[in-house]
Amino acid sequence: MTFRLTVHSNPNSDDEDKATINARSVRFEYAKNAFNASNINWAYAKWASLANMNDPKEGLVSRDDKVVIQQRHG
Repeated sequence: MTFRLTVHSNPNSDDEDKATINARSVRFEYAKNAFNASNINWAYAKWASLANMNDPKEGLVSRDDKVVIQQRHG
């Protein structure tokens, strides 16, 4: 199974274009044959660092303090 997690970026200003905003999004893709209790390597803690999340230039936290994380299976 393959899945992708994305932390979607937010605009830093009202006139910022969509391509610039999307380029700052943080994506992590992971392929695994099975998720079960015997498989201990389920997650990576550093795919989106706390420093990036708190950096206003990265725009990962919206102006109203929300973060959008999307999961997609492939």
